[in-house]
Amino acid sequence: MGNMLQNVWKALPKASLSKEVVAALFGVGLLGAAAVYYVRYHGTIRESLLARSELKGRIEERYKNSKDLVKLDIVRQETIIDEGITFYFLIGRNFEAKPLAHQIKVKRNPFLAPITEDVFIGHLSSTHSLLLNKFSVVPSHVLVVTRAVEPQFTLLNTTDFTATFAVIEAIDGFAFFNCGELSGASVPHKHVQVIPKSEFSNSKLLDLYDKLAMTVNEGETIQVPQYQFLHVLVHLPDDIKKVVKVYKNCLLYTSDAADDLLCVDLGGRRIIKKK
Repeated sequence: MGNMLQNVWKALPKASLSKEVVAALFGVGLLGAAAVYYVRYHGTIRESLLARSELKGRIEERYKNSKDLVKLDIVRQETIIDEGITFYFLIGRNFEAKPLAHQIKVKRNPFLAPITEDVFIGHLSSTHSLLLNKFSVVPSHVLVVTRAVEPQFTLLNTTDFTATFAVIEAIDGFAFFNCGELSGASVPHKHVQVIPKSEFSNSKLLDLYDKLAMTVNEGETIQVPQYQFLHVLVHLPDDIKKVVKVYKNCLLYTSDAADDLLCVDLGGRRIIKKK
């Protein structure tokens, strides 16, 4: 720092500013640059958070203008009906563009600063940010990401649900949590994915889930009769704290590992947490 100031001073005309003024201006410049960086990626004490009313517009605008996305080129959709349930498969050209967890050589966390401008949408709260999914399966595919580093295999908590529900309500979407490598998570930093329901308007599965869940009382569970794999549906309460409690009860129901409150993978497979 001292050598830099000396070089700046030598480059100035002799009739120019004093050393003290140059140092002060240089210090102000550094503080200004640091402030811009901090506000951009971390926020300030009076940081600007995304308002719920602007979420949908900001997501659509960023998706439309982003140049950093690797949009998975969907060429066709195939339909298979099994046990009375219609399954839709998206066939794409460039799914290999997204690396698997074991294929990532550079272990830089893409959810920490510096975050690529084209995928950063804004801060949802003091605990969560909203990013575009760089490898979007459908338009407006977003990630609700913790601002502090948290492992992807940890349980969802009150702040996770609060941030995620805000996005779900804003874009009329649904969320999924890939808790671990076996369920598709390539980044071990805690994040929840949210996709607009409108992108799956042909599928009746979400409507089926909603109807089934509403046939039981708040907090109670039910299953889809046709499904032959381990699963559970639940009528979620409005209170977030109650949602967390119901969520943990579902884990207890679907996994013999849940007595340790470990996360479970899709199908009830166990994720071993090393102690």
